[in-house]
Amino acid sequence: LQRARISTVHPDEMSALERFIAGVLDSGFGEARGLRCRTKQGGYIASTVTAARLSDAHAHVLALISTGGPMPHTERTIAGGLIDATIAFTRRLADEHARLPAGYRGAVARTSLSVRPPALEIVGHGRPIVAGRSAARKVGRTEATVLITGESGSGKDLIAREIHRSSGRSDGPFVKVNCASIPRDLFESEFFGHVRGAFTGATSERPGRFQQAHRGTLFLDEIGELPLACQAKLLTVLQDGTYDRVGESVSRAADVRVIAATNRDLAFEVGQGRFRQDMFYRLNVFAIEMPPLRNRREDIPELVEHLVRRTCERYQLPVPVIGKPVLELLSRFDWPGNVR
Repeated sequence: LQRARISTVHPDEMSALERFIAGVLDSGFGEARGLRCRTKQGGYIASTVTAARLSDAHAHVLALISTGGPMPHTERTIAGGLIDATIAFTRRLADEHARLPAGYRGAVARTSLSVRPPALEIVGHGRPIVAGRSAARKVGRTEATVLITGESGSGKDLIAREIHRSSGRSDGPFVKVNCASIPRDLFESEFFGHVRGAFTGATSERPGRFQQAHRGTLFLDEIGELPLACQAKLLTVLQDGTYDRVGESVSRAADVRVIAATNRDLAFEVGQGRFRQDMFYRLNVFAIEMPPLRNRREDIPELVEHLVRRTCERYQLPVPVIGKPVLELLSRFDWPGNVR
């Protein structure tokens, strides 16, 4: 990594690189877009750098794998040959493990490298966002239903996806449903699906959201906007673990993990009679509250740099240097819409 800092990355990118490395060590995987890396011709070009942490069964960090490609070209930018050395190291471990007698293999800490597609980043290393990220990874290893609360734009969707990636269902689908956008008359068809001819206009069979999320995660966004009548139907599925498609009498198993999110105070809504108490208890098994941006101002400079880089990448523009006075001014703003 020290060699990469000296020979590959632009000197002005050192602070961004340090934060990126810290994030990879923390989360196990990361992607930095817009880092200015040296080309073979000696100049610099905005690049996307992807890195993964390689750990053993005891969570000891063995190495970091880093790859990248100048945008929009596909030519690799390799940090000091790190990826080649690490792949060779991993292969040597696998070969040595294969040569062990069968009776000893179970006692050896297995080293595996799982490659996942780049994910939307939860940007920031302040205490509130780190606590939320840590909680997501911990509960991700369970099957518990999770209720994520927080203002609009505070990152509830990103936390839900982090829970899914940390779970045993990460290879399954992640299905997001905006509960506020589903008409009451179409609720059952939308969630449970229907067969052909179930009602006027049902010209073909259609799978519902529970079927689409089979062996994966169903993310119920804006759950506080769901009408009481629809809450009762959804609660039955959560309690019994089965559902019936519209026009079909055969019950199907709902093999999904449910995560719900809302910007409402559901305990208050229960008191006002606008949300079912039993539904609230069913969802609020594990609660994660996302802080608004004004409560984690230390993350604003990093967010600004991240969003500026992403915008420059989209429009193929050079990445500007943002002065300290500008970052201080932005950090003092309350950001009522958070990150949108």
